[in-house]
Amino acid sequence: MRALRTLVLVGALLSSGCEVGATRVDSQGAAGLTALAGDYNNYGEVWAAREAAKAGSGLGVPPLVRNTLRVASRSDDMLLWRMVQETEPQHDARWLFRVAGDSLIPYRPLTDGARAAVANETADAFKFDADEWAALEPCALKRERRADGWVATADKAACSAMYPGLGADAALLPLRFELSADSLRVTTVADQARGADAATISRRLRTFHGWQAINGGGPSARPDNNDWHVRRDLVLHNGGSHIALRWRDQQAAGYSIELARLNYKESGAEVLRLAVIEDATGRIVSYVWADPGAQRIGLNLGWLQIGLEQVGLAPEPRKR
Repeated sequence: MRALRTLVLVGALLSSGCEVGATRVDSQGAAGLTALAGDYNNYGEVWAAREAAKAGSGLGVPPLVRNTLRVASRSDDMLLWRMVQETEPQHDARWLFRVAGDSLIPYRPLTDGARAAVANETADAFKFDADEWAALEPCALKRERRADGWVATADKAACSAMYPGLGADAALLPLRFELSADSLRVTTVADQARGADAATISRRLRTFHGWQAINGGGPSARPDNNDWHVRRDLVLHNGGSHIALRWRDQQAAGYSIELARLNYKESGAEVLRLAVIEDATGRIVSYVWADPGAQRIGLNLGWLQIGLEQVGLAPEPRKR
């Protein structure tokens, strides 16, 4: 199937101090934070806005935002949240949320070590040091468990008094977030400028690994050409991850693949799309669709074959 359109990838506040509050943490009420843990981005939202802009019906394209949430202790009462906004320059905000009864108290890091800890993949090794964090108690989010996820909301008026002490990071302080299945809807301080209901909608990322087999003759390869260049180390996620195809000598083959979960507004269809892109032009050469929750996806163009499988799948049982 041939693509009909090209896919285009896609102020600072005053500074003062914040005091660390003495918050009693109720770890018994924390059960469920693990449901939030994961990696998310809003690539599908950005892609849809760009398509609308190209059609002349869009109102603006939001920035790509990556959210990384990690449970920071085995007692499930601390959540490390890193939010990266892919703007120029890039904005990288980092927070710690601690459970206090039915609330989540946000903390901002005071030291380079605390900031680095939020980005550490081994969150289970995290050690909380009160001297390295400042509590933002007026910005506490009241939390509520739901059948398919979470919702947590801060008192915006009370929280606004804390903004001057946060510098530029204040823009990315979550004031409300909602987890529904694998969708994370976040309203930050900056989002308020776009309207009362403005939010960034991200999807949980799933990682796929797989293989490529590309013929040395390219798209015009003859059927009897057996010059196949095979790789078995492809790694992508379903949030617009992009990887270049390579020959066996590791030189770029001139084509890339992209894996993305997208929602086609015209048809209302939500899909997992695997696309082949010509690097020189950015043109989508071909693509295949699958269910958005598909755990395997592949394509065969004759000269190019790709197979991807979600990481962590149990092996299929052998047929007898």
